[in-house]
Amino acid sequence: MKSREKMQVIKKPFDKYGGKSWVLVRFTGGQEWVPSFEDLYMVITAICACEDEKYPNGRGRFFVRDFFKECCEVLRPGQSTQERWQELWGKYQFKERDSR
Repeated sequence: MKSREKMQVIKKPFDKYGGKSWVLVRFTGGQEWVPSFEDLYMVITAICACEDEKYPNGRGRFFVRDFFKECCEVLRPGQSTQERWQELWGKYQFKERDSR
C-alpha cells in the first residue's frame, strides 16, 4: 500500500486551539493522529539511525537532513505537493516499495 492510499494529511483548524491550524493524519480505517514535534523527532531520529546503517560515516543522516531541508522549501507558484514529491523522489532516487 502506498502512502497516499494508507493516509490523508490534512491541515485543519481546531476550535480547541483557538482556531489555529494543525496537521491531522487520517489513516485508512478511521484512526486519526495529530503529530507533535516530539513525535516527528522520534520518527526522524529513527530514520537517521536506519540510514546511517545503510550509508556509514554519517552519510545517511546527512541524506535525511538534506531531504527534509528541501521538504521545508516553498513550492514554486502553481506547483502541487504531488509534483514536488515527484521532483524530490527523482532527485533522491527513492525506490518504489510497498510500505505495509
